[in-house]
Amino acid sequence: MFMPRQRLSLIWGCFILVSGAFSVASLAGVYPFPEFSVIWNAVPNLPVIISFHLKNISRFGAIGVIMLSMTVVYYTILSSDEFTKNKLNGLIVLSSVMVISALCAVNYVQLLVAVGVVDVIVYSIINLPEAKRQYIYGNFLADFMLLCILALIFGQQGNINIAGIEEQSQVWRHRDCIAIMLLACIFIKNGTAFFHTAYQKMSELNFARLNFILFAATPLMGLIILQLLKNILMISQYSYPLLKIFAVAGIVWGGLGALVVDNLKRKSVYLSMFFWGLSLSGFAWLPSFSNRRFYLFLIAAFLFNNILMFFSKLRNDELKMSRLCGVLQSAKLTFGICIISTILYALAWSLFAGRNLWLTSVGLTAFSFISAQILSDAFFANNATGKNNQNIRLFMLEIPVLIALVTLIIYNKQQLLNVWPYIAGCVMVWFAIFISRPLQKISGLYCSDFIQKRDVISDIYNFCVLVPIQVLGRGLRLIVDFMFIEKTVIASIKSAIRIMIIIFRRMHNDNAWNYVLFLLTGIIIIAASYYNGVVK
Repeated sequence: MFMPRQRLSLIWGCFILVSGAFSVASLAGVYPFPEFSVIWNAVPNLPVIISFHLKNISRFGAIGVIMLSMTVVYYTILSSDEFTKNKLNGLIVLSSVMVISALCAVNYVQLLVAVGVVDVIVYSIINLPEAKRQYIYGNFLADFMLLCILALIFGQQGNINIAGIEEQSQVWRHRDCIAIMLLACIFIKNGTAFFHTAYQKMSELNFARLNFILFAATPLMGLIILQLLKNILMISQYSYPLLKIFAVAGIVWGGLGALVVDNLKRKSVYLSMFFWGLSLSGFAWLPSFSNRRFYLFLIAAFLFNNILMFFSKLRNDELKMSRLCGVLQSAKLTFGICIISTILYALAWSLFAGRNLWLTSVGLTAFSFISAQILSDAFFANNATGKNNQNIRLFMLEIPVLIALVTLIIYNKQQLLNVWPYIAGCVMVWFAIFISRPLQKISGLYCSDFIQKRDVISDIYNFCVLVPIQVLGRGLRLIVDFMFIEKTVIASIKSAIRIMIIIFRRMHNDNAWNYVLFLLTGIIIIAASYYNGVVK
């Protein structure tokens, strides 16, 4: 991070990759893994220890985080439009450490520290002023809500340990408030439907930064919060219905956006929203949550989103889907990698949600139509403009996809052998959708300025939230400020002061009766004070 002029970026990037490989080997048991803790606060009545102690359930998560961070570093090294590679890679390493710290969290303070530091790191990674403002505004509210939730829990629980929430939550107060605030915090972090405006503003970032933020940073931290504090959701009857509603909304809205949006980076945002919608639906409907399979699914989704980066690089950094169509003749290797990425995504989702047949089927069906439409638009349409970039070595970008597929097959060989007929059937159905292109008319929406230039969610937010608040504010100003305060309160006080002024003017006239009135007033005040202060 501190190298002057970003020198030796390739060497430092390779050093990070080697360090990450050694870390994965340590976590996998090849080498001893050093577990340690740091005393944060030694006060006897509130001891806080920041601990890096990975249980079996979080060890797979740490491996997934490091592998995902290594993949981002790898793509950053190969990125030609990234000019501060050392700084970005250093921030990626710090972010991965904080995410692992959240996975290891055993108390609320460690969780809050990890969440807050990741927000600061992502804020440093974003290099667009408007995107910075939107991001920090939403995440400041989310962090503040999380702080309020944990403060309420601490006030009722009496300690800061995450363990034991399920038993102690039976006697908590404000249950619905705590659970719904936690869901709002998670939705803001994940960027699900109606909460993704901050991520839409990042569409001018380069692909390496954008995909890191969408998959490996704040949204991932939101799901970790949900996983660690899931018992809080059980204390309210509204939690899981709301979680299911917003999960489905994320799937639907993300899928529609991925189909109709022309800009590749905005399309990447919608694809990530579709992924997090699937993840939340898995959390809402599955009986248990498999860390290992989720992180396989996370890496597969990240690699699938990088297909859009491949398309852009192939067309000399073109960002319009409508302008990079018809590249199959000169990009057969890229076509093969896109198919492998699609199969990898589908396999990872099947393994993750395989215990719920209807959920697996719905997810596969939605993803098949979305992915087939995107790839068919890129490879079959004939309205392309410009020439392909013949010099870029796309095979270097495609190596992680092959490694991920081999890893998934090796570590899930038995499960895949048991369901291979279903997998073969799904692949054949996908190719039928890909060739027939039943949604090809949707491509005509790429020319719609209303869809491509307007952010419908922001319009809905402005119309349904900001406008009613402004109308309510103006109404309250007229009713409370003008009618009540000015016409009633201030006018009454003004009249009372006028009457008092008249009375005191008359009392100060040079008259003996005024002297007697003053004496009587003083005696009455003294008597009342004596009665209230002594007798009563």
